[in-house]
Amino acid sequence: MSEPRTRTKYTYDGDGKRVKKSNGTLYWYGLGSDPLDETDLTGVTTNAAFKEYAFFGGKRIARRDYLNNINYYFADHLGTARIVANSSGTVLDDSDFYPFGGERVITSSSGNRYKFTGKERDSESGLDYFGARHNASSLGRFMSPDPINLTAKRLINPANTLNKYVYGGNNPLYYVDLDGLDITVFYRQGQFGNPKDYGHIFIAATNQQTGKVKFLDFYPQGSQSVINQHMTAERLNQHAAITIQTTPEVAQKVIDIIEKLEKNTPDWEWNYNCRTICQEAMATVGIEFPDGIFVTDLWNALYAQYSDEALSDRAALGNPFFAPFPRYQPGVDFGRTSFLPRGSRFSVFDLFSLMLQSQSKKKGTACVTTQGPNGPITTCEPNS
Repeated sequence: MSEPRTRTKYTYDGDGKRVKKSNGTLYWYGLGSDPLDETDLTGVTTNAAFKEYAFFGGKRIARRDYLNNINYYFADHLGTARIVANSSGTVLDDSDFYPFGGERVITSSSGNRYKFTGKERDSESGLDYFGARHNASSLGRFMSPDPINLTAKRLINPANTLNKYVYGGNNPLYYVDLDGLDITVFYRQGQFGNPKDYGHIFIAATNQQTGKVKFLDFYPQGSQSVINQHMTAERLNQHAAITIQTTPEVAQKVIDIIEKLEKNTPDWEWNYNCRTICQEAMATVGIEFPDGIFVTDLWNALYAQYSDEALSDRAALGNPFFAPFPRYQPGVDFGRTSFLPRGSRFSVFDLFSLMLQSQSKKKGTACVTTQGPNGPITTCEPNS
């Protein structure tokens, strides 16, 4: 006689975040992608189901229960919680982990569910919840294919060309798979001492479900204005970046807007430029900022709201209005891109380059920005 089966249903919000497990958990989020609180289905904070998490630098470092008992997390370079201790220093959990996340338990009494790379391990399935997909640590594979269908270079190892279930490029001690990458803003600072160079800004939208990438890079070229769709790695690396994690549906809306602008490119004017066109595109999906600001002001506003530093500090301080001093460095993504370990040579700029290679077999176009008599001039020519 077979045992009766139990079924657990998951509920997600409009941003794709899991907010409910039917077997008894509600997830409460702040500005980041990780839940800050957990309760039972009634939402009360006065029973054993309540848990509140503290983060620093984007990593989970502590948990408080309804009796104000605090447990501390000690993680390795991948963010995997190997030790959990209470406030008196007593070790509650002590585990070793195999490269793909399998756990060898030495002792376990804290009830911690956030294990491999800090992701929740669902007790009902034994799978690690990575946001877009579930990972089976026992197999070292995701349970569904990678929605971004890239070339072998995306997976680092040429042997993985057709394997879209692979985790971390089959190198889990170095790479951590990302949750999502949908809208990235690129910014170039204006030339110091040149009052006619206000800097430049453009956006890239990626639909995770289709792997489609579109750039909204609007600039004057001679007597005309153009929207460049032939991006190169060299041009990307002239800019700093901030990645904003959204959903494939939101990114697709931006892609649709870019395609419409490609068919009917507006004229470049002093009051309609790279800043205004990007600002309008982002506003259609709810990413809004005040009108009439300069390119630098838009970057500063984006940094204050969406940079990894801002998200981490607000979560750590418990202050939703905290805004760090904006930073700028070409070739650096200041957004929430914690999927790579510190010191990694593989960046979001490299990832975009691989996406571009995978979606088009046409000859590339090289774009160079130089200083003209009336401000920056961008020229693009096909590569030989």
